Amino acid sequence: MNALIGTKSINGKSNASGLRQLRLILVDSVRGIKVNKGLWSIPMGSIEVTSASDVVSIPFVNGMYSEPSETTEHGEAFRGTIDIEVPRDSTEQTIAINSYRGKKLIALIKDKNGTCKVIGTLKQPLKLVGINKESTNTWQVQFSTLTPAPSYYTDGISLFTVNSQFVTL
Repeated sequence: MNALIGTKSINGKSNASGLRQLRLILVDSVRGIKVNKGLWSIPMGSIEVTSASDVVSIPFVNGMYSEPSETTEHGEAFRGTIDIEVPRDSTEQTIAINSYRGKKLIALIKDKNGTCKVIGTLKQPLKLVGINKESTNTWQVQFSTLTPAPSYYTDGISLFTVNSQFVTL
């Protein structure tokens, strides 16, 4: 397993950096999450939300995710950070971006390699920590969380359980 660390390709597939998709869920909308700790994953349909409209796709042009470990007074922790560039400054964008201030969130990301992860937990939610309006008519937005363990993997970011029924978003 250690031989895979630091490789630029596995089985002839090169590594593509960056994010492809981002979805946000307000923690208050989550009824529960079932975790498969043995596989460090959250199976499809294991996040139950109150309504399908509680899961919002965020459009962006460039996005990155990082999760370095750091030492805290409570031991090792993992800083999950999502940085996105949101295009086009407008009234709607300003309202949408600023609506996440002070909110507790869980993010579902899909990177350019097709790997999907759940960022943040009910106890350690993701929060909006930075907004910068660039002169290029774009917003630089950053979400971050500090968790005691790395983020969980998932098979996809499109299926959720809503009131015990599967819904495709």
